[in-house]
Amino acid sequence: VEEPHVLDLNAVDVGAVAPGEVSAACGAAAYRYFTQAIDDALAGEVDAIATAPLNKEALHAAGVPFPGHTEILASRTNAARSCMMLTSDTITCSLV
Repeated sequence: VEEPHVLDLNAVDVGAVAPGEVSAACGAAAYRYFTQAIDDALAGEVDAIATAPLNKEALHAAGVPFPGHTEILASRTNAARSCMMLTSDTITCSLV
């Protein structure tokens, strides 16, 4: 089993980050890290992507033209169809 790796794209100056404040720089960095993860998955360099919530206000402040994860994934993978699915031990649902 291979050890996990952390990829630092140096996409944001951490010294300039103000926790709790919406930032275009942080939105741009989040988008860059997410799209890099998608590209790495498409290239077979990683087996899966796990994400955390993205701050949509920060994404939009950075000029990212997508509402969220689902639309970014659909665009990056040229998917003809997409939907968000949430799952737990109790329930699995897709949002429509």
